[in-house]
Formats: sequence, C-alpha cells, structure tokens
Amino acid sequence: MSAPAARLAELAALWRLEALVPVAQTPRSWVYRGTQDGEAVALKLLTAAGAEEIVGAALLRWWDGAGAVGLRAAADDAMLLDWCDGGTLGARVRAAGDGDSVAGLVGLIRRLQAPRAAPVPVLAPLARRMAPLLACREGPRGTAAALARELLATTEREVPLHGDLHHDNVMLADDAPAWVAIDPKGVLGDPAYEAANLFLNPGTVALERDPAALAEALAAGCGWPLARVTGWAAAHCALAGVWSAADGEAWDVAEAMLLRLLACHAAVRQAGGSLTS
Repeated sequence: MSAPAARLAELAALWRLEALVPVAQTPRSWVYRGTQDGEAVALKLLTAAGAEEIVGAALLRWWDGAGAVGLRAAADDAMLLDWCDGGTLGARVRAAGDGDSVAGLVGLIRRLQAPRAAPVPVLAPLARRMAPLLACREGPRGTAAALARELLATTEREVPLHGDLHHDNVMLADDAPAWVAIDPKGVLGDPAYEAANLFLNPGTVALERDPAALAEALAAGCGWPLARVTGWAAAHCALAGVWSAADGEAWDVAEAMLLRLLACHAAVRQAGGSLTS
C-alpha cells in the first residue's frame, strides 16, 4: 500500500518539504526522508491502523529534543522530525555485540525522565494499557496479571513514558549522550515500566538468557527497586502475549521468556527484594 499522494503533496506544501524519498513502511506508517529549508528531515505519515501514534507527538514536544528525536511539526496524521543519521542501537548490537548499550540506555532513560518545567502532556495511564492482561486469571499470564495489579497499587509516582523503548527505537550518534529515542507511544506510569520492553528486545542472546543481569544493571543505573524492574518486565512480556493472541499470532518465544522473567522476579522477592524504595 502506497501513501496517499494528495496528502503527501499537502504536507510538502505546508511544511516546505522537498526531495521526499520513501525509506520505510509498516502497517502503521510511511516514513520519508526529505529536506526542509535545506536541512534533512523525516516525515512520518500515519495509516489508519497507526492513528493513535500521534499521541507520541505531544510527548516529543514535551521532551524537546532532550533524549528524543526533535519534533519540528505535527498534524493529525503526520509528524515532521529531525533526521537521524547514526542508525539504530539494535543494528549496532547485532553487528558488533552489546558493548556499552545497557549503560547508554540507562543514560537515555535518565534524560527522558528528568524533570521539565513544561506541563506534562495528557497521556493514557499505564493501568489502561495493562487492562487486557489484568483480565487474565489462569496460568503464567494470570500470575503476571496479579503481579501487575500489585505493581500498579504500589506505584509511588508517575512520569511520562516512551512506552515502547527497545534497541531498535534508539538512534545513535557518535557518542552515547547523543542517543535519542524514536517512535514513542506515550504512557503515564511507573518510571520502572520504561525498561520493561528491553527484556523482550535485549539485543543479545546472553542478556535474553540472563534477564537478571539486565535487571540489575537497569535498577542500579536508574535508581529503581530491582523487584519493580523484574516485575514490570514479566508483566509487560505477558501483556505482549495477550496482544499477540488477540491478533492471531503465535508467541512461543515470549511465553518461554515469560517463564524466565517470572522465575527471575520470584528469586528477587525470595532474596528480600521489595516493590517499594
């Protein structure tokens, strides 16, 4: 499916865009590279299936380029963004190994969660996102649902969250402080939930097989209780399984990961780990 030519022309005129070239397409959006007043930009045009992603524009505006790609303009169905040339963190890790990626991700999360003077944008609460999981009562997903309810009930503060942070949603520059997040979904909730999706996309097989090492590094670097990191990792993994089942997709890999994450969380709690700081 190609992007609607008439809408592209409208946006090009509205935002003074030239030399638009398609660079990516998903069921949720079309992405073009182009120029605005001689500077490289990315145009993201949403499909009907991806319409809700426009919420991310408000979050990008609030971040104002500190830890996230810069937003130049937005419409109901499109965003104009700064162009990032460095490639994704995921591509680098797959080619060269993990290296300093966890430390870089910790730094990125800390920048995204730093206080801002601007009012917090209106975002969906994390409890609403978790609702499909909370309906589960049996098996590992039921266990994860009970854990999610406990985590929600003990959340001490809420912050704006990217909501889909993983290696392929991080763009690189020459050094880690210049890493920026892209494609935020926009959620309001527990700071420790931000790292949850990293466990489904850890970048390396070693981290996938040993989630405790990743959890410990994230908890120490971000100042979160370890049990909240492992708990949200398990809850989000289960939620991803619920989403996939609703879409008719198999999720065998995540089911195996869910069992590892639940075991990891249980070990933390048995060792005295608390959900509160």
